[in-house]
Amino acid sequence: MGSTGALLSLFTLGAVCLSGLVGAQGACGMTNVSVSRILGGRESEPGEWPWMAVIYLNSGGVNSAACGGALVTDRHVVTAAHCVVV
Repeated sequence: MGSTGALLSLFTLGAVCLSGLVGAQGACGMTNVSVSRILGGRESEPGEWPWMAVIYLNSGGVNSAACGGALVTDRHVVTAAHCVVV
């Protein structure tokens, strides 16, 4: 192994060790920062974003917002695949 390979191995080992230290501070997928992702936001009014759509999930007679979408024509909405594939 040349000096480049040794340096790469050392860098990789350091990254693995540091990632273990960082991961120990919080659970996977959870942040240690307790701030909202939307800064200075406000609730929108009906009709304020006319090209946006909401996809509701009805569970036990209760509707809850499941996904969003955007109107691309008067008959078509584009959304993420996981919103409509079961």
